[in-house]
Amino acid sequence: RAFVYPGVGEGPHPVVINIHGAPEAQARLRTGQGPTEKAGITLITPNVRGSTGYGRTYTTLADWYLREDAVRDIGALLDWIAEQPDMDGTRVAVMGGSYGGYMVLASLVHYSPRIHCGIDIVGISNWVTFLESTADYMRDYGRIEFGDERIPEMREFLQSISPLNNA
Repeated sequence: RAFVYPGVGEGPHPVVINIHGAPEAQARLRTGQGPTEKAGITLITPNVRGSTGYGRTYTTLADWYLREDAVRDIGALLDWIAEQPDMDGTRVAVMGGSYGGYMVLASLVHYSPRIHCGIDIVGISNWVTFLESTADYMRDYGRIEFGDERIPEMREFLQSISPLNNA
């Protein structure tokens, strides 16, 4: 589930995957050509598992132990890009901020041979550190969404999927 904005001009075009922040947010359709497309770059804005706009079940498909399923959605998107004749699967960048930044870092951990570069803007690199050092209101929300780091098994899992521990 993604919006694709084709690059202008002769292809195949390099691709930028812009992953939204706040897992329970969504990429929305926009009209007109942006500077990326005018520069001949295809822009893709995915709504990976956990995004809103596709029903309550879809929004919970990346909670707790399912977190990396959203990262696998980027892997599936990379597979799809490689099959598109108008896209250059060897020139793919990922970018995102906050939760989207986490997705960038996790995508680089899992798919670095297939991603030319990544731009992380204030992304979560360590889930335990994030949950322990964020504001109280966000910590409570984060424990519902991402997992409770005070539970030993969940803490171990969160450490295992933290990009900083897998770089």
